[in-house]
Amino acid sequence: MQGSVIEKSLQKIYPSFFINQTSSGTSALIAILTVLKNSSKKREVLIPSVVCPSVLFAVNFLGLKPVFVDMEIIFFNMDINSIKKKINKNTLSIICVHCYGISANIIEISNIAKKNKIFLIEDACLNFGGKLNKKYYGSYGDASIVSFGYDKIISESGGALIVKNKNKHLKIRKILKNNFLLSNITINKQSFLKKIEMLDENIYKRNANAKYLYDNLELKNLIKPLFRKNDVYWRYPVLYRHNREKLIQEASKKKVIITSHYPAINRFQYNSRLKNAKIFDNSVVNFFVKDTTPKKYLNSICSLLNK
Repeated sequence: MQGSVIEKSLQKIYPSFFINQTSSGTSALIAILTVLKNSSKKREVLIPSVVCPSVLFAVNFLGLKPVFVDMEIIFFNMDINSIKKKINKNTLSIICVHCYGISANIIEISNIAKKNKIFLIEDACLNFGGKLNKKYYGSYGDASIVSFGYDKIISESGGALIVKNKNKHLKIRKILKNNFLLSNITINKQSFLKKIEMLDENIYKRNANAKYLYDNLELKNLIKPLFRKNDVYWRYPVLYRHNREKLIQEASKKKVIITSHYPAINRFQYNSRLKNAKIFDNSVVNFFVKDTTPKKYLNSICSLLNK
């Protein structure tokens, strides 16, 4: 099978897990949520309030109820206390996303999920290849999703669903076999293998670029996530407490790209009031730190924000 290069490569990274190739990270999420939905009457899924809208799409697509968790502003991830408050007897799953590639508190979240007998899905789409305690991200959930789509850590094609339980794996295989759009991809095998080979170097360069921004962005009215060596920086995000749109416009004039995603998607749910999510919605900007990012771009960002 053409896409087996993904499964063979990931089996070396996750040797004690079952690997399923999918057409994308979203397809992987739809597949595992389908299995969970078919085996339980519970219907609520906890997700970050600031995250790629594809996560919300997958939950809504299956008729499940998204329950939005507030963010914390130290590492820009799901707030633990908010998770605890949102859990109830109807909670089917927690989707723990490592937002912006920065690691969520996956160990504590895993303990919370186990204590409450909730299925934990680890979304490692933005920090694939990183490790915590010598253990790869994607190893902490009952199931995990990864993506190799455009502009991910490995930007190629497709994704994968990683599961611990053999019975769920067999059910997933059946779903993927019967749903061609969830599993079919075209991938350049040689290119993919080369990027897997260069993964550690890729992550090292991303982290070095993020560290440069962390050290050199000095604006007082700026909230930066604390830097950690074990994180994988897909983007480097900050909370900019001035006029964000003006900043982006000024950057554009200098041919410097600054993005403002992701919006707080909890605003699409009636009466969802989350304090930190609102701050993200109004203030977050992020900068490119991928391995090919030139130092000139990083210097331009620092000069623009520090002046």
